[in-house]
Amino acid sequence: MARIDKTPRQATPAEKAEQRYRLALDLAGRGQTGEAEGELRHALLNDPTHMAARQLLVKLLVDRRDAAAAMEVLREGLDGHPRQSQWALLLARLELEAGDPARAWAALERALPAASRDGEYLALAGAVQRRLKQPQQAAAYYRQALALAPQEGRWWVGLGLALEESGHGAEAREAFRRALQSGNLPADVQAFVERKLR
Repeated sequence: MARIDKTPRQATPAEKAEQRYRLALDLAGRGQTGEAEGELRHALLNDPTHMAARQLLVKLLVDRRDAAAAMEVLREGLDGHPRQSQWALLLARLELEAGDPARAWAALERALPAASRDGEYLALAGAVQRRLKQPQQAAAYYRQALALAPQEGRWWVGLGLALEESGHGAEAREAFRRALQSGNLPADVQAFVERKLR
């Protein structure tokens, strides 16, 4: 009769990461965010590709306004998953808020091929290109975004500004008119556009 080996099987790094992630979810749900962060960092040491753990860690860091740490976690994630467009989008927004449009563009550019059907992503690419003083490229990205969501007033404003900056005044006015027609501009932006059209 064959002897049965009773040695418990060791959990794989991926299984350990999943266990830590589940514990972190529970801790975060109970408001113990510091402990949850610790578990998530351990999870990512076990398995740097654990998407949900990285996502939750970034959320906790952003919630406690630690943008520098959140950007670091996002950059590490994008090194392993360069086409993860939602991470690139968030990283670019944080870089812009930190006043670094060049780094924001570097984040967006990597995942751009994966985001060709994401209007929000394309509009942010337009905004970043404007900040980098590239209004013609900005206008091209805004047009791509508007092709996906023609009723998005904010993007018409972005297109109008990009066209204005590249010397296309008549087209810019038309874009501003379309922005007003969208009916979904915040009050301050609507007032800004109305001044532009006077």
